[in-house]
Amino acid sequence: LVAGCLNGNAGIARAAMREMTTEETRAHGFGLMSLAYGVGFFLGTNIGGLLAQPAELVPSLLAGSLLDRFPYLLPCAIATSGGLLSLLLVLRQLRLELRQQRTRERGRGRSGSRAGRTGRDTDPLVEVGGASRGEGGEGGLRRPSPSPGHGAG
Repeated sequence: LVAGCLNGNAGIARAAMREMTTEETRAHGFGLMSLAYGVGFFLGTNIGGLLAQPAELVPSLLAGSLLDRFPYLLPCAIATSGGLLSLLLVLRQLRLELRQQRTRERGRGRSGSRAGRTGRDTDPLVEVGGASRGEGGEGGLRRPSPSPGHGAG
């Protein structure tokens, strides 16, 4: 259940990685993310296999227990615990990131530049034609064109 609820987070993790890194460190961050996925897939399957059917490994301790009746409960419970721990750590980190962003904004004031660690001078999405204010125009949101020195050259 928990893995299914958290299944779509790969895209969100990539978006968060993009927002939390500079252009100089972005490739390194995404490389570490790929490494973490690979190590997780390798270690997770091996650890799950080792923890399956624990009553057969230690029958004197676990004979007739819940783990004897449900031989795959232990690896599933550990995987669920890992997913929940990951969720809590991500929520904590994102909360800290939001707090730091608010502190930076207060330091600059509301009218100051919005350039942060990403090096952008504007929000990632900007309004076009006043569509959100009901004034017609082009409507919708668009990505800003890169400012000089930040775009592909």
